Amino acid sequence: MARKNKYLLFLTALILVIYSSLSFAGWYIQYVNPNGSSGNDYCSLALDSNDIPHIAFYDSSSAPARPKYAVYKNNQWVVDTLNPSSYDAGKYISIAVDISGSVHISYYIDNSSLGSTTYLGYAKKTQQSWSYTSVSSGTSNGNETGRYTSIDLDGNEKPSIMYLHNGWRPVCASYFPPSWINSADIDTSSSEDTSFAIDKKTNVKHGVYKKDVSGAKKLMYNRDAGNGWNKTGYPVTIDDAANSSEYNDCLALDSFGNPRIIYVDNSGKLKYAVSFSSTGASSSWLIL
Repeated sequence: MARKNKYLLFLTALILVIYSSLSFAGWYIQYVNPNGSSGNDYCSLALDSNDIPHIAFYDSSSAPARPKYAVYKNNQWVVDTLNPSSYDAGKYISIAVDISGSVHISYYIDNSSLGSTTYLGYAKKTQQSWSYTSVSSGTSNGNETGRYTSIDLDGNEKPSIMYLHNGWRPVCASYFPPSWINSADIDTSSSEDTSFAIDKKTNVKHGVYKKDVSGAKKLMYNRDAGNGWNKTGYPVTIDDAANSSEYNDCLALDSFGNPRIIYVDNSGKLKYAVSFSSTGASSSWLIL
């Protein structure tokens, strides 16, 4: 029987980035960034084709704050400090690794202390070299453009990023070389907590987010099958009583391309929602 491993990334009360892997021998815990006793936050985990873990996280202890990247190499964690700008950067960070081992990271760049402009940042590492791109910017009073980023790669290894744009509206930026192209609004209402996945077989994009409706949070699902978001029947309301806390919904696709979501409702209960259809149509969802 093939050996099966589980992987987990979390923050301790001391705000240290810790990586855990589960095998038949039990959980194995390592400190990823032992030199940082505070300031580590917003971590994101991806495995490459060899099951090597790659982690992106935000280090607020530096000035300015920086996104960081860690990879497990030669039996130790090697940490890079990304240097995309002179502004605070790295909140709402998300990571993906392509089949060739290139690393793709999206993150928030905050220039609000010098004005009202914020940015969606994108970093790519090929071999030993990092490149940086400002994908989008916004100048609204809420400094929201670039928040809640979630990145994934399609079947051709091209990245797309779901994030919030002006008005706290979710949009999706996709890379069509040589440019990034923004979708129309995925939702026109103020939203937060995006989570995003692409079916590598079909290139269908799936996204979830929490929509603000008169102060209440609704967990929403939407999809783009290649002809745009918000087609007939979408978005779908998964739960009209989602929790107002940040960062507590997560989307993944199963081997059939069916979306699955974990989230917290407004009573504080952790819930699991699964669609028994890759379309994620409203009638296909079951909440456990």
